[in-house]
Amino acid sequence: MNIMNTDLAKEARRVAIALGKNCDYLDISYMNDTVFLYASYGDKSIRIEIYQRDNGVSHCYARTYRKQGDSKVLQDRLLEGGSIGELGIAVRHYLDGRKAA
Repeated sequence: MNIMNTDLAKEARRVAIALGKNCDYLDISYMNDTVFLYASYGDKSIRIEIYQRDNGVSHCYARTYRKQGDSKVLQDRLLEGGSIGELGIAVRHYLDGRKAA
């Protein structure tokens, strides 16, 4: 099966659209059962991992980073092992917080 046609990829694209409208850089990488998203804006970035377990359940991780010198430092763990729905909420909070700053 083509990874691009899976529900996992479709959900990742929905998240990527929201990030892409508000970020300077967006990268999406697809593997067999995992999608990685990376978006940055200025000195801040967010990394998202969406993977599907053997039982078909999707899990998501989202972490934000801030650039300090030549390295990136973990700023916040937005989501640790949550669902696609929780990921959408975490990304909206991240984008809303960034707009308010």
